[in-house]
Amino acid sequence: MKIIGIQKKKSWVKQNTGNLERGFNQFVLSPIFTLFDTVNNGKTEVYESIVQTLRLKISKVDWEEAQSKKKNIIKLIMRHWLPIGDSLLDMIVEHLPSPIVAQKYRVENLYSGPLDSVEAEGIRRCDPDGAVAMYISKMVPIDDSGHCVAFGRVFSGTIKTGNEVRILGSNYVHGGNIDLAIKKIQKTFLMMGKKHDPINECPAGNVCGIMGIDDFLTKSGTLTTSSELYPFHTMKFSVAPIVQIAIEPQKFAELPKLVEALKRLVKIDPLIKCWTNKQGQHIIAGAGELHLEVCLNNLRDLLKGSEIVISKPIVSMCETISQKTGDDAKYPKICVSKTTNKHNRLYVSAIPLDDKFINAIETKKNTIITRYENL
Repeated sequence: MKIIGIQKKKSWVKQNTGNLERGFNQFVLSPIFTLFDTVNNGKTEVYESIVQTLRLKISKVDWEEAQSKKKNIIKLIMRHWLPIGDSLLDMIVEHLPSPIVAQKYRVENLYSGPLDSVEAEGIRRCDPDGAVAMYISKMVPIDDSGHCVAFGRVFSGTIKTGNEVRILGSNYVHGGNIDLAIKKIQKTFLMMGKKHDPINECPAGNVCGIMGIDDFLTKSGTLTTSSELYPFHTMKFSVAPIVQIAIEPQKFAELPKLVEALKRLVKIDPLIKCWTNKQGQHIIAGAGELHLEVCLNNLRDLLKGSEIVISKPIVSMCETISQKTGDDAKYPKICVSKTTNKHNRLYVSAIPLDDKFINAIETKKNTIITRYENL
């Protein structure tokens, strides 16, 4: 009786005093599951009444076209009931802080230089009058010519068409000349989905597209007008390209065309990796089979009808250890392996690599390891 009383009062409780259904399940998941079940089971009267109750304005033409497949009916109803674009935009507006607020505490994680410098202070205050500091996060293809628009966020200063900027690539080290270029900005775009509207300038706190610098950047980089600015930290992804496939052109004469298409593909997708192995095969590595399928579709569009031969996906396995041998009674400090004839023995001890050593390998720094102590 107590549970029924709480449900009748329609009040929220912090502790479940009985067999109460969770609010998220009752008010969010249950209506969606009910809609999916009624459509999949062909209960036309039920889901049509749901559409009328929700007051969804669906045209007769769209409704008749969607009747051929149940999946199309679900997509049509959900597109009008819970449009992903509007929902995502509302979440961004309501929950994400503005650049002026966010950059005050994010500058420590974004900027690789000293935090007490003039450039860092400009980034922290999102100063439109400071030195230009822009991070390019993605390259977007615009036409069949092979050129890309560099898309990114302006953290400080104002990007203007015709400005001469320093382009700091992912391998640039402050004070050096490796992966450094100086180029004028040809055009500045306001990118709204597939539309590219040209603008004269873009102040700090906004995102925009830059044309004319794609030859000097592969995936990401930093743009600046100050010679004292350090590059931004490169983005880190929660997934790694572990699924690999080998591709080759069906006609050997189209090999140069495939190589150029792979170069463009690497620019377009920030996560994908391409290289040539010892056997001369062109390898594409992605985060999963679905990611590779999307990449292959983009590659076919770049090749414009040229046929390619694709191998089966291969997953590269990587293993590690969590503790030093000898710390657990199960594993001795020194492991011994003997050859079949018992004449040769191999003694091995293992220790996990520390974070500094891993970072040195990932950043390709010249690190000489002399010995590990306390093995």
